[in-house]
Amino acid sequence: MQSPSAAGLLPGSTCQCNLEVVKALIIMLHRQWMKMRRSENSLCAYKERMIQFLRDAVFLLHSLSQKDKLFHEHCLEVLHQYDQAMPGIRAILKKTQKLSACEELILDDLYPSEPEAEDHGMDSS
Repeated sequence: MQSPSAAGLLPGSTCQCNLEVVKALIIMLHRQWMKMRRSENSLCAYKERMIQFLRDAVFLLHSLSQKDKLFHEHCLEVLHQYDQAMPGIRAILKKTQKLSACEELILDDLYPSEPEAEDHGMDSS
């Protein structure tokens, strides 16, 4: 049996903690992406850990996006960081060449690639 206070921790709940988790995760992704950009000449082991963190965080973010009905609203406060970091994170993860087809779909779901945006622009003319 669950206590009423545990209900707020369940995926899909409308708890304030979902908002905070999404915001914190996006901020952490943005910070790690910035560190990655600045540390081009760092040790391979360090870069591998950073890449693994980015990968794990992206997959956690995707999981939250699927379970949290208000995910897009929860992203609003940090949307500029999300929009700034996701294309770079996408490029970093694709360069690793270790992504499965499922993982590529997750990236596309979280942040569609540019050709899709170009197609929309063509439709309006």
